[in-house]
Amino acid sequence: MEELAPKGPLSEHRLTRIIFRSRHTHGAFTPIFAMGRVAGWLAHWMEQLYYKRLYRPEQNYTGVRSRPYVPMEERE
Repeated sequence: MEELAPKGPLSEHRLTRIIFRSRHTHGAFTPIFAMGRVAGWLAHWMEQLYYKRLYRPEQNYTGVRSRPYVPMEERE
């Protein structure tokens, strides 16, 4: 199974093939992917607790600063 494990982006898309080959039902997709994400979230949470620091990505907004409001009826 390890040789089938994807490395890189779009791993969830590739993992669906592994789940199909292992004959899991369609209802198992969401719980399987959720378990992987929850594990990552918990790892980040534990790391932040350990170092007593919140990690936030730096963001620089590069869009238009101010625009007039356009009502929904007038939008294209």
